Amino acid sequence: MLISEQGLCRAIKQIHKTGYDILMDESELVISSERFLVVMDRRDIPRKVQGLLVEHMGCLPDGGNGVKEIGKEETKHGYGN
Repeated sequence: MLISEQGLCRAIKQIHKTGYDILMDESELVISSERFLVVMDRRDIPRKVQGLLVEHMGCLPDGGNGVKEIGKEETKHGYGN
């Protein structure tokens, strides 16, 4: 299924309120929430999506760092502070 850059940004902003997980390895980015799952090639991540992830995390996830919990749980885990 294809989704527009604008639609994906809007969806990420909505799930930020309830929390979501990010996993990035050498080749893929995975964004997982209760509402949806997105798997995309790292080379195809739109700039606006990258910017939004940086805004929510404080940095862009790099490969091999495991799962980052964003949003609802961020203060518990220290992300975004």
